[in-house]
Amino acid sequence: MSLADLTFDRWRALDPAAARRIAEEAAALAAALAAGRVAEVGTAEHLGGRFHQVVIERDGQELALVPGGTVTLGFDPATWRPAPEQEADYAASLAEGFGHGDDLRAHLSHLLSPRRTVTVPHESATPSGCASRTTPTVPS
Repeated sequence: MSLADLTFDRWRALDPAAARRIAEEAAALAAALAAGRVAEVGTAEHLGGRFHQVVIERDGQELALVPGGTVTLGFDPATWRPAPEQEADYAASLAEGFGHGDDLRAHLSHLLSPRRTVTVPHESATPSGCASRTTPTVPS
């Protein structure tokens, strides 16, 4: 499969070696536009499947490879259950003057975008299929 054929579902189905090959192809395309290289490739389990994370550096900016397709993004406070350690860490942060109120769920709702389903165009706005790393791109 090539970068041009990449969708989110296909991306999740790739083994780590194939994900790296796609990442190298994206970096080569970015390099054709300006100096670009693969800075990171990682794979994590996410929602019962693989989630590959790729960072490409180009012109001093970090970009994340974002395949096209329909995905669910954002934070759903109604379904999220914090681990006891997360609650304790947040309580410690509050004691140090950080946070938005006593409830961790409310704090995260203040900081994170709401849960929604979106379609990322297969033909990205950037020729390399990359988005700035400062843009959250990890589906929830």
